[in-house]
Amino acid sequence: TGLVEPKLKRLVDDRGLADVYSMDRKAIRFVDRMQEVGLRVEVERLRALEAELAELREERAKDVRRVVGDRWFNPGSSEQVAGWLYDGRGLPILRRTDSGRGSTSDEALQMLRGYHSDDPDVRAFIEAEQDYREADKYLGTFVRPILLPAPSSVPPLPPAWRPGRRHRAGGRLCPHASSRAGHRRRLP
Repeated sequence: TGLVEPKLKRLVDDRGLADVYSMDRKAIRFVDRMQEVGLRVEVERLRALEAELAELREERAKDVRRVVGDRWFNPGSSEQVAGWLYDGRGLPILRRTDSGRGSTSDEALQMLRGYHSDDPDVRAFIEAEQDYREADKYLGTFVRPILLPAPSSVPPLPPAWRPGRRHRAGGRLCPHASSRAGHRRRLP
């Protein structure tokens, strides 16, 4: 740490981030406390949000399929989305993937939407596709993983287990190692 700190301080100062660094340092005790006690989750609200997002995702998938005219079209398949946009509609490829195919990233879709906003089918398809992706992302990344029970294959940690002070966010050593529990971590 002593060897890296002067270089990092110089880098922070050169980029004008001293105030940001100071704010981050002040937040460490709060982050440490959150790691200690966890965050309360309103399970019923999260379940309602899950249902809301699942319904939105299905509605947008139906909208995409209606525009495409294929009830088996998968809006989660970038290959099918690219096929409809570039092969089916003949839209110009404004961005390419590493493999050379037409990109279906959100940025590429936004550009296509801007260039072809006068075509109601393209506009409707892209809006529905982006809404579908957003709902799918929230469901799969944030909502459902929180609602899942802990896997039974992972043995529970003892109730009194807590990383030592020097291993938590406020410490100076490895943020995820503990001499008492190896490299196991548990999110509260």
